[in-house]
Amino acid sequence: MKLLGKIICIDFDGTIVDYYGEGETVPMPRAFEVIKRIKDAGATIVLWTCREDERNRKYLTDAVNFCKANGVEFDHVNETPVEIDFRPDYVKRRKPYCAFFIDDRNIGGFIGWDKVEELLFS
Repeated sequence: MKLLGKIICIDFDGTIVDYYGEGETVPMPRAFEVIKRIKDAGATIVLWTCREDERNRKYLTDAVNFCKANGVEFDHVNETPVEIDFRPDYVKRRKPYCAFFIDDRNIGGFIGWDKVEELLFS
């Protein structure tokens, strides 16, 4: 599948990492390898997560920094790329505009990064 110009939204908890919190952070097998391949194929990648920064804790910032430390920088975080969004500026954009969601909340759960890679690149 050609990914050039496609927008792909990727969840964090349960998708990029199996567990992220106090203690050890456990990335999902091959998560960063496949995300880098998606980015290298020309896709725009968006971190789309329920995480937010709060007064005493930087949940979203922590997730973004964890991904950067593992070699992945997202093009956008919790926002649709405005330059391609078909909705006017005054519309509150709650659902992102993208070609694919990679998320653990799919029916049946997360399919794993091997299957994601197979579906996107075969």
